[in-house]
Amino acid sequence: MIAQIANFTSCGGAGVETKIVPAYEAHGLGAPFRVVLEHAVKAQVCTGCGETLNTFVPDMRGLFHAVVFARALEPRKMSGAELRFMRKAMGWKAKAIAKHLGLSAEYLSRCEAGCKVMSEGTEKLFRLYSLLKTPDKSALKELDLSKL
Repeated sequence: MIAQIANFTSCGGAGVETKIVPAYEAHGLGAPFRVVLEHAVKAQVCTGCGETLNTFVPDMRGLFHAVVFARALEPRKMSGAELRFMRKAMGWKAKAIAKHLGLSAEYLSRCEAGCKVMSEGTEKLFRLYSLLKTPDKSALKELDLSKL
């Protein structure tokens, strides 16, 4: 397979090596904000011309959870698009999360569409729920709840 990839480079391919990318902007996640991965992405690079042939994120599900965790800790008010992204990244149905937050599904939908603004208390509950439902609990040990 690696030999086949090398044949698609502009130089004809001398070989392929795998490198860890120092910083990689993750487009295509659907996040309405910039996501930069540091030392987490593998790239297959042509040894002849240096062209990047393929990039690979080893744990996409973990990436989504890490992005949700990081955004939940960011004190800036969440936009509707961010609320929707976080809910979908965690695999939550709108009706179920609305019930947990004490909202109607319709109201949550309006918040996600940007027609309504989620109250500060409900947003804090959403953030806390996002943090507690993240599978990797190791980061919770360092969590300062006063920053939510």
